Amino acid sequence: MISAGVVRTAEEAPDTPEARQARAIANLLPTPSLLAKARILHHEDEGYTGIRFDTSAGPVVLMMPVEAGFEYHVVHETDEGPNILRSYPGTLRPQAVAFRFAEYMRQQFGQ
Repeated sequence: MISAGVVRTAEEAPDTPEARQARAIANLLPTPSLLAKARILHHEDEGYTGIRFDTSAGPVVLMMPVEAGFEYHVVHETDEGPNILRSYPGTLRPQAVAFRFAEYMRQQFGQ
């Protein structure tokens, strides 16, 4: 968790609907190598919860929707700032998000 610019341990992580959703999606990732790289991130300073993956091209984050009706975003964090690579409808079930995201990561980053 990141709050006030300080990284805290997982024991201090919030138990929000977004956090539960991120854990559900991470647990449903169909690729073991991708699952091994998954880290739940609660970035209170930026106001999002996501699943972070370190890739050879830099960190990629699957951001959870902030409210009902919003989308999931796949964001590449670069030195120039975040870059949205892809979005998925917020109405998708966790299984569908996990599958689509894993397939995207395989195609784009060989993960």
